[in-house]
Amino acid sequence: MATVLDVLRNELEDAADSLQMAVHFRPDFAEAHNLLGACALREGRLAAAVQSLQAAVDLQPGCAIYQS
Repeated sequence: MATVLDVLRNELEDAADSLQMAVHFRPDFAEAHNLLGACALREGRLAAAVQSLQAAVDLQPGCAIYQS
């Protein structure tokens, strides 16, 4: 599973692949949606980033991390 460090290290392709698999099998996994959004944002894929980040917020609306 991809971690925040994978995203920060710009190992985006590996991270995104792992995260896509995670949200496929666990669509309720807010952290995976959030990290997938971060990957998409770093890759310049803004629409995909917004979609993934919004999914994280929708899944855990009270989580301050996903609100920032």
